[in-house]
Formats: sequence, structure tokens, C-alpha cells
Amino acid sequence: MARVLRKVIAAPSEVHRLRQYPSASPRLALLSGMTPTCSAWLLRWLLRLIGGVELCAIPFVFFPFAGMNTVHEQWLGLGELPNAPIVVYMARSLSALYAVHGALVVRLSWDVVRFRPLIVFLGWLHVILGLVVLTIDVSVGWALWWIVAEGPGIALGGGLIVFLAHQLADDPPA
Repeated sequence: MARVLRKVIAAPSEVHRLRQYPSASPRLALLSGMTPTCSAWLLRWLLRLIGGVELCAIPFVFFPFAGMNTVHEQWLGLGELPNAPIVVYMARSLSALYAVHGALVVRLSWDVVRFRPLIVFLGWLHVILGLVVLTIDVSVGWALWWIVAEGPGIALGGGLIVFLAHQLADDPPA
């Protein structure tokens, strides 16, 4: 049964390599109840989810300003979007940056064992980014639902990335 699950959960090319990386800590593996193979599968799909959501920013690189204003004013209730070159530039370039980041995250999901050190680094960057975004959201006075969802969500996602990546490691988590 376990052998069948391993074949279903892990890509065939990763099953052999995952055997080379025992769980980072037997205690953590016991507490989490996850094998390295299960962690690899979850990590792959978490990275694909994060990257896929960020790739949804591609259309907004080309979105008409009137549409951006409608989203800003009516959907988010943030008032009229200033029609200044810097605002349009920032909205479009940030959308492009999200798309590039999303493409990179999806690419990392193709081989989580090979890219594990970079994935751990990415996870810690997300934890830090989440805390920075939380600070920014509070300082500008965003709505409570936004403050609770954005920064903490990014930080929790980063923490989950680090945790799952460390389940593949042969060294204990830092």
C-alpha cells in the first residue's frame, strides 16, 4: 500500500531521490505524520498554487486604466484611482513583477528536491515579506479584512514552504 501511495504522490523521477533525503527530524516527521514523499507532493502543489495565483496578474499589465479605476473605486471601495503616470506605471510594473515571481515559483515546483535550498530561501523571504506587508497595511490604515488576510497570509504561506521543504532535508531546520 505504501509503495502504491509513493508512486501516486511523487513523480517517478523524484521517488529515488527522496529516499536519499530522510526526514529532517524524526520528531518533526512523527508530529507532522508526513513522509518526505508526502511533503514533496504538498510542497509542489503549494508552490503551484502560489505561483498560479500570481500568474493571474498578467492581464493587469495590459488592463485599461478605466478598468483599474473601477476595481479600485467600486470593488475595493478605496475611492478614485489617481490618473497619474506614476500610479499607472506602478500598477502595471507590479503586475508584471507578480507574474515573473509566479512563473519562477511554478518552475521551482517542478523539482522540489533539486531546488530545495532555493525553495527554503524563498519561504523565508515570504515570511519576511508578510511581516513587512503587515506593517505597511497597518501604517496606511487599510481595512481590517485586508490587514488580516494579506500580510499574515503571505507569512503563513512562507512558513509552510519552509516547513515542507525541511521535511525533505537531511539536516535539521534552522
